[in-house]
Amino acid sequence: GRNKVNAISFSLDQSKVQEVVADPQLAEFVGSLSINRWRNTTSPQIIIQDLSYQGIQIIDQRTQHLVPELFAGSGAYIFFDDKILKQIKPYLGDAAQAFVASELIADQAELKNKELVLVDAPESIEELKALLELTDPERLRVIFYPKKEVYLNGMPGRQDFAALYRFAAGQTGFDLRKGLPALAKRLNLTREQLIFMLPVFFEVGFVRIERGVLSGRKVSGHFDLKKTVAYQKRQQMMAAQKKLIYSSFSALREFLQQELN
Repeated sequence: GRNKVNAISFSLDQSKVQEVVADPQLAEFVGSLSINRWRNTTSPQIIIQDLSYQGIQIIDQRTQHLVPELFAGSGAYIFFDDKILKQIKPYLGDAAQAFVASELIADQAELKNKELVLVDAPESIEELKALLELTDPERLRVIFYPKKEVYLNGMPGRQDFAALYRFAAGQTGFDLRKGLPALAKRLNLTREQLIFMLPVFFEVGFVRIERGVLSGRKVSGHFDLKKTVAYQKRQQMMAAQKKLIYSSFSALREFLQQELN
């Protein structure tokens, strides 16, 4: 196995040390070898004079809760959801810049900022890749806040869709605004799952929804729900959350380094 050697420094800035501890894989240092003697024990140690990074430094700040402290620093803060930008904007420091990812991608606007912060999770891996092609950072902080949880909630199964279809077929004026929580409980679904399923049914014509009121519709023929836009969008969101939020930091770093190089 590999032998470990302790390292100390008396002159480095603590913020620089903390950054290296957060992502030490690409750190290089200049130092000298010395002997540490403590309580009748002798061991080698390295005295570090300076640290530097070779490559892109990636800082893992993934969280389920956005707090003001995350936005105190400088850099370019990138939001995939403009609604989250509006919520967070009051917390951004004077030296910070804010961008909406979809606008950058649409304009093919290259970001020259050397420090980037990815605030929320994209809806698909492809969206993230399209954004990263426009960047050339030296330091990347990833928060990847999920605006809604889909990966852990999972994809409703065939029986879940069948149960909702049976309920919806007999409805002529069900008020979703009042009855949604009770309906989710009745069908043994989360509220988030039910909110996803309704647009799938609307897309294939199983239901009509007007001003929050649902009515069932009788349609003939076979429909593959997996081919609907709503279903495929959820699959993409689940894949993105699995890779970006619930993967290990080493796996995430490897993926991001590959996309940035």
